[in-house]
Amino acid sequence: MKAYLSILRQQMIGQLQYRAGFWAGTLNHIFWGVARAAILVAFYLYGQGEADITMRQAVSMVWLQQVAGSLVPGWNTDIALYTQIRSGDVAYELLRPMDAYAHWYVKSLAGRLGPFLLVLVPVLGAGLLDLPVRLYVGAQPLARAGEIVLLQAFWTAVFVLAGRAWIGRSFRKLVIQGG
Repeated sequence: MKAYLSILRQQMIGQLQYRAGFWAGTLNHIFWGVARAAILVAFYLYGQGEADITMRQAVSMVWLQQVAGSLVPGWNTDIALYTQIRSGDVAYELLRPMDAYAHWYVKSLAGRLGPFLLVLVPVLGAGLLDLPVRLYVGAQPLARAGEIVLLQAFWTAVFVLAGRAWIGRSFRKLVIQGG
């Protein structure tokens, strides 16, 4: 466990080196959050149709999307890992005295969590948003908070277990040649 925490820490510290990129990304999130919120406010004030959510809920959702964009799978992928897989250098990773899935999972988690945590405070400060959004926007009563958190934890566990099963099946098919 200590090795994985060390990997997580190193990856997140490595992301702090790019301060100009961080501020550019943060300002980008704030700009587009303000622009999208302004568009929604205009629709709510001057539109003729009915909406299922209030204007406050819609604007809060915009800020949640701006903050949580880095958590979306497919963005911020680990290019080095893909290069290792394609070149065959993944064999070196398999020689490490640690679980390969957990190692890659922690690196991926740091790659998503690092930018998320860095952007969280400035963007939330701009959007005045609180998490989780379903509770914040009033779409769910506060009494269901425990149920919603348990549901999120359940799906997290399902995806982690499915990932472990998938990579385990792939490793059983893996043939390492060399000499």
